[in-house]
Amino acid sequence: MSAFDKIIGYKQAKHELAQIADTLKNGEVYKALGVSSPRGLLLHGVPGVGKSLMAQCLIEESGR
Repeated sequence: MSAFDKIIGYKQAKHELAQIADTLKNGEVYKALGVSSPRGLLLHGVPGVGKSLMAQCLIEESGR
């Protein structure tokens, strides 16, 4: 079970965050392909839409 399963809806945002988490988790593989890890991430939106939950799930999935 993925940490992103805690989030209801936001299919596109979850997919993009899962890709970022995979990049952070498997940095050596992506570095060999010429992909660099993101240096930062900005989640924006109105209060109460789950930005903090998404950030927590990203941290949990990436193992950071």
